[in-house]
Amino acid sequence: MVFFQGCPLRCQFCHNPDTWSADLGGQDNKGKGSGEFTPEQLLAEVLRYKNFIRTGGVTATGGEPLMQAEFLREFFRLCKAEGIHTCLDTSGAIFNEKAKAVMEFTDLVMLDIKTLDDSLHKSYTGATRENNHRWMQYLQEIGKPTWIRHVVVPTITDNEERLQAVISYISQYSCGT
Repeated sequence: MVFFQGCPLRCQFCHNPDTWSADLGGQDNKGKGSGEFTPEQLLAEVLRYKNFIRTGGVTATGGEPLMQAEFLREFFRLCKAEGIHTCLDTSGAIFNEKAKAVMEFTDLVMLDIKTLDDSLHKSYTGATRENNHRWMQYLQEIGKPTWIRHVVVPTITDNEERLQAVISYISQYSCGT
């Protein structure tokens, strides 16, 4: 896994709040993890483990990797050139042309669905769920393999009715499993 810095959401149940800050030191073509890298330098790190990941691949997670979409697209392009499977773990909070361009070199998307209840989404995350829904529609449109993730948190997201709503929602799409 490659952890990206920065996230526009402020989820009540975030497992990685230390990645919220998007401070990259003013670097446009650098990513930040344990240090700053160019896409080529990050690939060199990944290639050190290529034998270990030969049946797996690289997952970009965060924070929200799509906050650094241009960097991510180039990194995934380099991974694909090396025959490495690429996976994007995203909240779907960012939906724009730069983010969509990442799909050219993405093998699998793990899309988080925080809740389908519009009135709760903003209180859970600080944002509406509009972009998340737009991502689901776009992934369906381009036929991108997608795994849906839904965090179940006692007293917050473990409501039976809302869980059934998630099941009903994703059953409309053939790209999501």
